[in-house]
Amino acid sequence: MATQALIQQLRNRITRIETSARADDGQTISSGCSAMDKLLPEGGYRRGTLIEWIGGVGYQPAGRTNGGASSNGLASQSSHANTGWKPMPSRQQSSGGCGADFLSLLTAANACDDGGALVIADRNRQFNPPAAAAIGIDLGNVVVIRPPEEKSPHDRRYDDEFFWAIDQALGCSAVAAVWGSIDQVGERWFRRFQLSAESSGTMGLFVRPTSAIGQPSWSEVRWHVTAKPSQSNASATQQIELKLDRCRGGRSGQRIDLQIDTVTGNVSKAMPLESFALAKGAS
Repeated sequence: MATQALIQQLRNRITRIETSARADDGQTISSGCSAMDKLLPEGGYRRGTLIEWIGGVGYQPAGRTNGGASSNGLASQSSHANTGWKPMPSRQQSSGGCGADFLSLLTAANACDDGGALVIADRNRQFNPPAAAAIGIDLGNVVVIRPPEEKSPHDRRYDDEFFWAIDQALGCSAVAAVWGSIDQVGERWFRRFQLSAESSGTMGLFVRPTSAIGQPSWSEVRWHVTAKPSQSNASATQQIELKLDRCRGGRSGQRIDLQIDTVTGNVSKAMPLESFALAKGAS
């Protein structure tokens, strides 16, 4: 027991040293799901940190047709407000996966509760304002960064300009959070993102493809999001598995099953398979 206490003291000291330069108010930001918050050492995220969500299938507003739809439900070109969500196959590997975009923007909404700006790094020009508003994001506080029309969003020569814009936004204390779907980002830029976020207290929320798992990262928390078959007969539910791949000061490797109501957007802990089978048999 004495050894465990000593290890915990050392962990606490390391955390204080690593976060000594961070500009935050000492408060935690909820992930938007209490079951997720319980896996985090402080019951939520700290300001001035980088968070990653890794996945491969996104969400799209209910009622949206496939024509013109993006791989990322909160990043489609719909012009109609919707409050529902439904899973749709990914078109691009760099899209927000299996609800990763949805969960990350829930965090963004909470981070901006105090009126700070939300910067959307919309490289693929697919951000959907009505869908974001449906989960509580104040569009009056949203700033969207997009490449010039004459530049292809997939042109790697645009990387430095795009990452520079993200870095500048992360370094601005008037910005509560920067959200973006990014695939390849070099270690140098990622380190700059971390330093800028720490200096300003701005959160960096990045949705990334599964190919990013082996890439260098300076995020404090990384979630791996995987779609699972729904245990419910209701068509308006989507089940996902979350794995905590990385968590500074916490225990990585923890897993949890969540259920997203694709009509209301509510996120809850999924019923264990055994309990679901018993409940189904009793009905």
